[in-house]
Amino acid sequence: MNLTSDFRTGPFSFWSYKPATRDVGVTRKDLEFRLVVRAARDEDFRNDLLRNPSSVLEREYETKLPECMRLHVIDEGDRDVCMVLPYNPYAGVCEEDLKLETGLSLEDIAFWLLHNRRGTLLNPSKSLELVLHAWRHQQFRTEFLTDPRLALIDHLQVHLPGGYRYVAFEESASDLFIVLPRLASSLQGDSSDKLLWEEANLGPTYVHARQSGCTQVTCGLTTCLFTAP
Repeated sequence: MNLTSDFRTGPFSFWSYKPATRDVGVTRKDLEFRLVVRAARDEDFRNDLLRNPSSVLEREYETKLPECMRLHVIDEGDRDVCMVLPYNPYAGVCEEDLKLETGLSLEDIAFWLLHNRRGTLLNPSKSLELVLHAWRHQQFRTEFLTDPRLALIDHLQVHLPGGYRYVAFEESASDLFIVLPRLASSLQGDSSDKLLWEEANLGPTYVHARQSGCTQVTCGLTTCLFTAP
């Protein structure tokens, strides 16, 4: 098995692509920010993106998505928190072989994947812990996908607030998920680019904090929402 060639197959080949008429590559994080902000400003675009995500991306960015890719765009409601678990491109490969063949640890892979996507999990350190735990422990992964709030409390001692619907999705070699939150600035009529990009960068949980009157933010998430005891 050529491990080094597996890393950019499936959705990963899309993370840094060059549209036909552009010279600069667009990363997945760039793409998600643009989609989230535009969807917050343009309800028609948001609805079109939710109905036909692949067609919209191909039209807007003048590119052809890989045939193997299934793109899912999730409409995150005002009282929803949608979390996306990254796909492990080396699932089934023992960590010793991974390190020997690629020079990378499983933690390196998880860190890279999280760094190159818009955050939909916890703060950076807890997100990394969550992903590694899910990749290494099938029981936790199953429980997290079934009831993310309870799984995080039981296994990682992360207490999430009640009153929200927590939903977890898992990416695969051919399934990629993009979450569209309802940005608070847009909902409150303040659709300045600065605020919209700020909230898109911080992640959907920041929206819930803004709506609840919480403004203290650290590591991209509100400390009042995601603080381990």
